[in-house]
Amino acid sequence: MEKRKFEPAAFPFREYLISTIGKDGHFQYYHKCILFGVMLYVIGLIVALLSGTLFLYPVGGATSGYLLDYYIPVVSGVTAFTSLFAIRATRGLDDKLVYTDQCLYDKRACDDDAKVTKRADQGQKMTPDKDTLKRLSEVEEHMKGNPWFEKSSAHKRYYALSIFFGVLGFFVGLSSALSGAGNWIYPQYIISSVFWMAFCFYVGRTVGALLFISLRGIAVTARYCEEHVKFDSSSCLNPDNLNGLKKMGQFSFELDVAAAIPGFAFFASYLKGTPIGSFASIACLAAYTVVLVLVFFLPLRPFHAKMASAKEEAIKQVNRMSRGVYSRISNESELANPQVIGALRDIYLLHERVSEEPVWPLNFGLRVKFAGTVTFPILVSVFSAYLSKLLGM
Repeated sequence: MEKRKFEPAAFPFREYLISTIGKDGHFQYYHKCILFGVMLYVIGLIVALLSGTLFLYPVGGATSGYLLDYYIPVVSGVTAFTSLFAIRATRGLDDKLVYTDQCLYDKRACDDDAKVTKRADQGQKMTPDKDTLKRLSEVEEHMKGNPWFEKSSAHKRYYALSIFFGVLGFFVGLSSALSGAGNWIYPQYIISSVFWMAFCFYVGRTVGALLFISLRGIAVTARYCEEHVKFDSSSCLNPDNLNGLKKMGQFSFELDVAAAIPGFAFFASYLKGTPIGSFASIACLAAYTVVLVLVFFLPLRPFHAKMASAKEEAIKQVNRMSRGVYSRISNESELANPQVIGALRDIYLLHERVSEEPVWPLNFGLRVKFAGTVTFPILVSVFSAYLSKLLGM
């Protein structure tokens, strides 16, 4: 598309974080996201060097310096990759909507999915036809009154989320600085402790900003579904086997990955050294699973409702076709008629085909990826526990 209508960096108000790292310029957005994480770590490196906390030994209660604290590089890396996946999901929303629209209104477009994927991998934008562009323009026009897009309310929501999570991060940093943890953020190292609290605040602020653009993206897909996703009984026979909504499932999965990265990192850190069968481990893994399930399925609920309705209507139509054939049979001898047998066989196969249609826009590959994302921390935890037991640790 020449103009990305739902670009995550295209805010209706002045914003500096996502607008900077989420927009291509001299560097691609994914390079900027990685550089953002590196910058967070390097700033701390400079502060620690100037404040004398780069290397610390067991003196005055301190047991480790900045270079030996793995939390900083882990948090910096998690922030970078979470930003990358969240921005990637919302940046690609325009092209996903174009593909979906063309599948719904021009069934031949789905046959070119391989070409579309190849163009997307090469960074090429999809070119919508006039009708598609008109429908997306209507969605854009309606979104102007949506609280996630309307300038004054979107501005308030953005800063409410970013400041809330920023303050939450600040208090997490303050708590750890005052706890006497015995490292480079020990209270006696004031400069390093101030940096740590600022670091936690900015990471939290970034989380709030990413949550904002994710919710904006979900609001767009819901509006598009409400206004332009209209199925008839033939929609169940769409070439992509998902009523043309495959890209919506991909969008939801990409958001799920963005949520999984910090979730897994947090639980891995929190549960370090905790037995896999303990209450804390089970509770954390259950919370992780619930969050991923919600993030994955909630954006797809509007599409699920319409897919289920279309499938139900298609089954009813097949049943009517079957009754129509039987109504034309005047005696049992006609059941042996090759034409009647052929018609009944075709109806049976059609009924079987429609009955197998999914009611969520998720193909087998996405289901496997989602299952892998959910079970990955469980498998890692079990493997780690088994390996520790095997090595006698």
